[in-house]
Amino acid sequence: AHRVVNRCGELSGRYHFATPTLMRELLEAEGVTFDGDRVRLDVHLWIPPVR
Repeated sequence: AHRVVNRCGELSGRYHFATPTLMRELLEAEGVTFDGDRVRLDVHLWIPPVR
């Protein structure tokens, strides 16, 4: 399953993992930080370069 984060920073696909907390645990292991239940988009939002 993909670790999808919606535009509000919420974990959209968490119920497709073995446990509801596994998605967050995997993201945290990769260095993603949270504010409550939401990914800190001010830190982790990817904005692609303009071509």
